[in-house]
Amino acid sequence: MSRKKQRVVISDNKESADNKRSKESAKEKIYWHQGFGAALEIDLKGSNCEFVPEYQIPSNSIVDMLIKKIKSSNIIENDNNAQVGLAKYLHDVTLCEYKSLRETLSIESIMRLNDLCRRYCRRKKISRKSISALFLTTRFPREAMENLPKKWSIEKVEPGIYNIIGPKFSTTIAVLNQLSKKTYVCLTNLKNNLSQKQLDALAKESVQREADYLFAEYIQWLLSININKIKKGEIKMNPELMKVIEQSPSGSLMLKRYIKRGEAKGIVKGEAKGIAKGKSEARAEDIIRFLTRRFQEPPKKLQRQIMSVHDLEQLDELIDFAATCVSIGEFATAFN
Repeated sequence: MSRKKQRVVISDNKESADNKRSKESAKEKIYWHQGFGAALEIDLKGSNCEFVPEYQIPSNSIVDMLIKKIKSSNIIENDNNAQVGLAKYLHDVTLCEYKSLRETLSIESIMRLNDLCRRYCRRKKISRKSISALFLTTRFPREAMENLPKKWSIEKVEPGIYNIIGPKFSTTIAVLNQLSKKTYVCLTNLKNNLSQKQLDALAKESVQREADYLFAEYIQWLLSININKIKKGEIKMNPELMKVIEQSPSGSLMLKRYIKRGEAKGIVKGEAKGIAKGKSEARAEDIIRFLTRRFQEPPKKLQRQIMSVHDLEQLDELIDFAATCVSIGEFATAFN
């Protein structure tokens, strides 16, 4: 296989705002990694791979995602030239680490993941050529690239995709904001500055993917990390997306609650009729649904008691307790 490789010249472009953005993003806890896992699996669909999130290496270390190629007699092995984008850089086993806007890809992270590849090879007794390291980062890792060991170098092999030459294990870095938006629709949208145009496009796609559980999960977390823009009315929700959120068994309870209560300023008035049934009633329904998903459906008597509560502060306390209690019995005892 031959690829035109371009030597990367690391420039001192103005990135002084990176640290400032990182500090601002760190102020708010954002569940980036759940959305990342779903986005990666969707964009690499068709690559005949198994995706295992939060995989524990035998050394008791956790990697964000383990990607394992599925070997089957029914699958014709494709060479790298026949594959697209990141799929070309996946080996039989790929250990993947994700860095969001509030994180920085450091040389320490690169060394650590390569060490985990070594440990995995030793434990599983596989060839080092069978495993690779993959980093996905939302920011260009200028500092990490400038601090590589002397015998290492960087090659830009495709837009947004860089290979590190030198480590014992194949190591690839994908910079999400440089990737092709046509090839990587979900990964390139995984950010907290979603535009109205992008949201409308996702709404249209959500209708086409009505039965796609994975896409619904991705939408949930994408909207969760943009919740402040929704609350301020900077981007407006539409009925299609609200339907996806309401029906999805996973995702952000906080987001569902805002939409149910009709308190998000971004919700289009009039189109949300039938979804918001009143603040207290909506919160009570959230509690019952949350308990059902955590344990089992609460007894009818307890459901009637919960629905009879109209004090919003009390309902908020009950929502918090529903998230931490160990059983429905404990919740019922505390409630009474």
